[in-house]
Amino acid sequence: MENAIIAFETAFKDTQSKLDTITWKLESFEKDVLSCVRRNVKGKMISVMDLMHNIRDIRNDFLSLRAEMMDVEEKNKEVHTIITNLINSAYNEHAVLREMLKNYEGH
Repeated sequence: MENAIIAFETAFKDTQSKLDTITWKLESFEKDVLSCVRRNVKGKMISVMDLMHNIRDIRNDFLSLRAEMMDVEEKNKEVHTIITNLINSAYNEHAVLREMLKNYEGH
């Protein structure tokens, strides 16, 4: 169970880091575009190819993030299943022990 929880936490942290990177890239892209529009100074303009490259990078990062989020969701389900199984096992053992106690007290 500990390994499942550790795997979940690690995947969650990695996904959060990827999300932070995408946020930074989007903010950077927005600043570049706004700077380009405001100044419109020769030599300071960002080429269309650079903008397309930035958009492609952000899109690829987003697709990767989506895959990582699906992995985190799967790990979360695994942890949930393990915990549910442990709880069910504890309930079953409790019922067996209660029955044994009843039988013991009845003799």
